[in-house]
Amino acid sequence: MRVSNDIKKCVVFVGSKKEKDYYDIIGTAFPLFHRAETADLWRPYIATARHVVEETTERSIDGNVHLRLNLPDGTSTWYPISGAGWEFHEDDRIDVAIHPVAWTEDQFMNDYDHAGVFSSMFADDARLESLQIYPGAELYFPGLFVRQPGNQSNLPVLRTGTIAGLPPAHERADTKTGMARVYLAEVRSIGGHSGSPVFVYLGAGYDSHGYHYDPALHMDESYDDRLDLPPMLGLIHGHFVMRPDQAMSSQPIKSADTETAYARTVDDLNSGIAAIVPASDIMHVLMQPRLLEERAEQARLFLESRGNTAPH
Repeated sequence: MRVSNDIKKCVVFVGSKKEKDYYDIIGTAFPLFHRAETADLWRPYIATARHVVEETTERSIDGNVHLRLNLPDGTSTWYPISGAGWEFHEDDRIDVAIHPVAWTEDQFMNDYDHAGVFSSMFADDARLESLQIYPGAELYFPGLFVRQPGNQSNLPVLRTGTIAGLPPAHERADTKTGMARVYLAEVRSIGGHSGSPVFVYLGAGYDSHGYHYDPALHMDESYDDRLDLPPMLGLIHGHFVMRPDQAMSSQPIKSADTETAYARTVDDLNSGIAAIVPASDIMHVLMQPRLLEERAEQARLFLESRGNTAPH
């Protein structure tokens, strides 16, 4: 598998503030842009796993979630986000958290050495079928390796694997947040990757719609290069852990992450199966009434600033 090194720019690290200038890096998040319903405006958010937010706010001395962002000069800075104001799925077993942020798409790309994930990349069940993405397809995800987060700036690693299962919507797995629908991946997910975006590898030379890459298209100024972005399967919830007494039994397998306060022993076995929250559940949170209202207001201000009050 060969993917662009820039894919690592689409993640940021999440930390809790312990002292004045000391932070404990816990997990991964990603900048997410969603197009407003009434204007040609991509509204920015930060997305991660709900349990990462809950753990971070509990550990932080100020109760905030702190994002470690890379800067163009090779250093990094901490960006605080209130522990309040996060939008969750109404089913608390669905491990998704989203928070609006103040920067625009251009400001984010210019001020920080990062790239964004766009909701147009989401691969729901219908899109997975149209792209013929089934178990066995390759996937990859950037995120935090807790033993080497980076001294001056974030150093995400890239993990790879294959889709192990795409259960239908009515099926549930026994996750650490309860019985929930998750996709399954054959990958050695480890602590720190919770909240990481997961992408499907279509093969060299294919865009996110399954079309073979055509350089001639890029000669057209109207071409939207977001079409070249890979399909996003969802975000990492965690991995399933087997204890020795479960390895040869039919006992339910609980999930846990190394960064969470979970009752574990040195004998715990990573089953090699990671749980992925489907992209459709992330979209569901984006469509919550509060975020819809906030996007509508931002779109109104955007149109007014350009002397246009009519919906786009």
